Amino acid sequence: MALWGNNDNVFSGGTVTLQYGTNRVVGTATSFGNSGSASVGDVISFGTPFDGPKNYHGDAVIVAIGSTLELTIDSTAGLSHGMIENVNYRVTQSPKSATHDPNHNQMTNSAKFRTAKLVTTTNHARVGIGSTVIFVSGNPSGENVTAGDTVLFGGGDLPVGVASVVSVGATFARVQASGIATQSLHYHAHGLRAIGQSEVTLFDRYLFGRDNHVTSIRVGDTFAAGTNSIGIGTIRPFISPGTSEPNRITVVLDTPLTQAVGFRQAVEIKRGIAVGTNIEFIGSETESGKEATVIGIAQTGASNASGTSYQLTSTGWVGITTYTDMHGNARVKKETLVAMSGITTSVAYPPA
Repeated sequence: MALWGNNDNVFSGGTVTLQYGTNRVVGTATSFGNSGSASVGDVISFGTPFDGPKNYHGDAVIVAIGSTLELTIDSTAGLSHGMIENVNYRVTQSPKSATHDPNHNQMTNSAKFRTAKLVTTTNHARVGIGSTVIFVSGNPSGENVTAGDTVLFGGGDLPVGVASVVSVGATFARVQASGIATQSLHYHAHGLRAIGQSEVTLFDRYLFGRDNHVTSIRVGDTFAAGTNSIGIGTIRPFISPGTSEPNRITVVLDTPLTQAVGFRQAVEIKRGIAVGTNIEFIGSETESGKEATVIGIAQTGASNASGTSYQLTSTGWVGITTYTDMHGNARVKKETLVAMSGITTSVAYPPA
């Protein structure tokens, strides 16, 4: 697999949503894997470069294509950890190493690494998919959580979700109108289950590398496999003759299966936010936050930037970092990662 190419303009139609924690990217009207579209080894950039640190979320390497509407990235470590939901994106053949270099990604000054105003948990009430109110054990209004702050929920093995605060009270936070996105956990069925049966045993990731731990499943979650979409009413440990199996669990569904589930069939467990989930309220990002991106710049862009703060010494793949210094001055840092000609560009350079 080549470390980079010359195309900064791979077809990137539609919009994407990232599921933190599972590294899954779900597209709307995308064509991942099709000729001329995203491929394994390409780099996907979330948001719009030069549109500010809140609107550009960083880059990651594509490691798997599940379908035209789903792909998997290698890591979220270089992303902003802001909400990435139905955003524009771009697919490039930029140097893969830059996605893990803090000088060229959005990790620095991201929500994940800023001091939390309040660390708490959800209280006795589950938060449904699409809900806009999160009830918590702590006191958001008493800890100066305000509109525009960020909510991070989940952690450890559970998928991490992100939402933007609209308003708060002593026991709750109201988030953006689109509500809490679907959080998906992934497993495989232990054995064949026929239509009409209500118990399904699931494997966890000790046997399948991309699965979640079975201990993450909660009563009230939704079991999804094929056309089945059924609530989980009871969870039992799986016990083989004389022993308990820690990497398997049996779920008892609220209603019988309407479609058979095959041996080792992929299963999704879906939820909004479970009871007792970790919640962190992070202060809103300031305009002085760093934006770092890698873009392909051809001779036209280099010529247009001559005499400006974006002036370059070479065309090719260039890391561009914009920030505001301690004196309030706008700064631009440039670093040529690969000097080359023949770049096919997609981002106007220099920015307006």
